[in-house]
Amino acid sequence: MPYDVIDRYEVKPYKGCSIRASSLEREACNVITYGSLTLGLQRAALWPRQQPEDVLVNIEALAAEIKDLRVLIAPAPGQFKFPDPVNNHENCIGINFQHAVWAILAGIMNPVLQGHRTHMTTQKQLLQ
Repeated sequence: MPYDVIDRYEVKPYKGCSIRASSLEREACNVITYGSLTLGLQRAALWPRQQPEDVLVNIEALAAEIKDLRVLIAPAPGQFKFPDPVNNHENCIGINFQHAVWAILAGIMNPVLQGHRTHMTTQKQLLQ
């Protein structure tokens, strides 16, 4: 999921900042977004890019790392105040990682079937 967002910045022409702003502000948004994501992934040991077979953490740990990715919000160029809500770039990446990770985890079915439960209950009773 984060790699898909980063891919948008690594192809030409890249599709980054999505608001109407000055070219300087759009470029700053692109740099901050790309840097925030790659640094966050690096802290999670997921950058440089990892192949699925190289990720050695369980699904809950991986989900926690991804859902905690944040894109920093920087002051407008030459100013020391946060940008106006009108020019807020939080949505430029087009995905809320917390919601996306929750949706994926919610869709994972429990692999234990009713037949397994019945078998385990029977075995437990035999052992008692």
